[in-house]
Amino acid sequence: MHSMETKIQRHIDVLFDELNNLPQGPFCIAFSGGSDSLALLYALSKRFDSTLLYPFYVNHRLRSETELAVEIMQNEQQCKALGLELTVIDLGDGTVQEAAGKRGRGIEEAARQLRYEALETECRAHNIGYLFTAHNSDDQLETLLMRLGQGASIRSLGGIRSVGAFRSITLLRPFLNLSHQELQEYVEDHGLQWSEDSTNVQSIYLRNMVRKSVKKPFLEIFPQGRNGASLIARRLQGVGELLEQMVDSLMEEVTFDEKGSISFSKHWFCTVHPLLSEQLMFRLVGLLSGEKGRIALSMIDELMTALRTEEASHSAVVGAVGVYCQSDRCTLVATKPVWSFSMELADPFTPQTIDLGEGYCIQIDSYQAEERWDEVLAIDAHSLDRPVLRTWLSGDEILLESGKMK
Repeated sequence: MHSMETKIQRHIDVLFDELNNLPQGPFCIAFSGGSDSLALLYALSKRFDSTLLYPFYVNHRLRSETELAVEIMQNEQQCKALGLELTVIDLGDGTVQEAAGKRGRGIEEAARQLRYEALETECRAHNIGYLFTAHNSDDQLETLLMRLGQGASIRSLGGIRSVGAFRSITLLRPFLNLSHQELQEYVEDHGLQWSEDSTNVQSIYLRNMVRKSVKKPFLEIFPQGRNGASLIARRLQGVGELLEQMVDSLMEEVTFDEKGSISFSKHWFCTVHPLLSEQLMFRLVGLLSGEKGRIALSMIDELMTALRTEEASHSAVVGAVGVYCQSDRCTLVATKPVWSFSMELADPFTPQTIDLGEGYCIQIDSYQAEERWDEVLAIDAHSLDRPVLRTWLSGDEILLESGKMK
């Protein structure tokens, strides 16, 4: 067997060794048509019978119809050549943008969430509990760099896990210790042609910016940086698991009532080590909101501050969580989240109306210098660098011709 073929299959073996019950299939495969997912598709097709493999392609509708049509046709041909049938999942025009406006976390986050939701739905429809994805060591390094910059929790700094979960399905990622370059060479060796996503070169997306402006110079200084990131991720995953076990014990001090509220002793909470109380708060907010991840650390910090105040009786609302403390008893309840939005402004030059959700919109029109409108903000579009529309936050400032305003 070719040395790279042996290496690829060995990584799949290592992944299966991590599972308590060795799955025999069937399996779903997230297949974008890029070199990484094509390498995954090809390697699995050499290992399993075609009747056990179900490749899914998610169309986010974020690129031109022409590019998407060419890509989908090529992906269908790739699958057919391997004896597989490709299922195309169309999210619908504007769905990602609408979700980004409602969730307030940008296009990338909304696309990822909708993609996994759609893939999980298809897996359940086919009665399949496993989904393969082609995340590699470059993805791991980029994820860790982003989370370091965002001040992520210890658990989040564990990065991408080789065996994970999304709702009812198990996620399998066998290539986390292989680089993008290795996977690309693998498909080249087999004469396979992959597709290139045009958005991968657009700097409006955070991961692309990190890939070009942070990861590239990082690897020039630390050529083995991918291996180092993988090692750190595994260690922090172990630390995260240990903390989770300790939080399990702390949960015995927490009370849940039939209305869904959560309460505990304020004195007890303040005696818990800050690192553990932070992890506990992540757990409790997740239970209240239904979120399994992606909870902002800034929100946790605000909640911790509210809970540790010396006032005997007080209340506060942080995001979608209400905090009510009376004497020594603190109660957390789910509240209606404050409306917010955050989205990239891809084209600030073209007159347009942008739906912000909740019945609000923003109108962008051309402006002549001689015009004077008291309620219009005039900005030179040429002065904008990767502009973003988002909800006002405390501490924001704007620099106008007349001076700085808060």
